[in-house]
Amino acid sequence: SVTTVSSFTPQQLQSRATIDSSESFAFAKAAPSALRTTTATTTTTTTTSMTTSGDENGHSLVLAEGTLPSFGSMGHPEVCRRPCLFGPGQCSSGASCGYCHHDHQQRPAHLDKRQREQFLKLGPARGLQMIASLLQTRAAEVGMSSEADEVLSLLEDWSLQEQTTSAVPSELEPAVMQKLQAKMKKMYFAALLGLAIRSADTEHRYTGQALDALDRLRSKLACK
Repeated sequence: SVTTVSSFTPQQLQSRATIDSSESFAFAKAAPSALRTTTATTTTTTTTSMTTSGDENGHSLVLAEGTLPSFGSMGHPEVCRRPCLFGPGQCSSGASCGYCHHDHQQRPAHLDKRQREQFLKLGPARGLQMIASLLQTRAAEVGMSSEADEVLSLLEDWSLQEQTTSAVPSELEPAVMQKLQAKMKKMYFAALLGLAIRSADTEHRYTGQALDALDRLRSKLACK
C-alpha cells in the first residue's frame, strides 16, 4: 500500500519556493504565477513510500521516495529551482522542499545588469526571437527536445506575435551583440525562459502560460 510520509500546505510551498531573480528560474515580476503547479505523478518499482504536496489551486504533486531528493530538484540542472541553503540531509523539509537538493558547484550563467539593459534594447520581438532560437538549441544539446516541445512552441508563437505588434528594435554594436549571445548560450533552459518572462509585461497572457508549461516540463523530466 502507498504511505504518505510527508506533506506541506500551499503556504509552506510558497515560502520554500520563493523566486530569486538572480537564479536560473527567477521570475521576479511573475512570482505568484511561478508557484502554480500541475498534477504530476512519479512511480518507482523500488519503493511505495511517497511524498505529497499541494498548491493554491488545489493541484497535487506526488513524488515517489528515492526518485528525487526534493520537489525543487525536478529537471536538474536545466529547469530545477535554485539550490537549497541547507542541502540534502540538513533541510528539515526533506523531499517536500521547494528548492533543489542536487549539487550546484557554481552559480549558473546569467546576465549582469549591463547585459540585461543591452538585451532590453533589442525590443520584445527581437529578444524573444533570439531566446526562442537559443531554447531550441539548448533543448537539443541536452536531449530534451521532445519534453520541451510545449515550451518551444509557446515561445515561437509568442515571438511571432511580438513581431507583428512591436516597434522597430534598436541595433546593438556587432561586438556587443556577439558577447551577449555568447553569454546567453551558456545559460540554462529555465534561465532563458525566465529572461523572456521578466522582459514582458506582468499581465502578458504568455507569461502565465510559459510558467505553467515550465511546471509541466519539470514533471516530464522528473518521470524520464
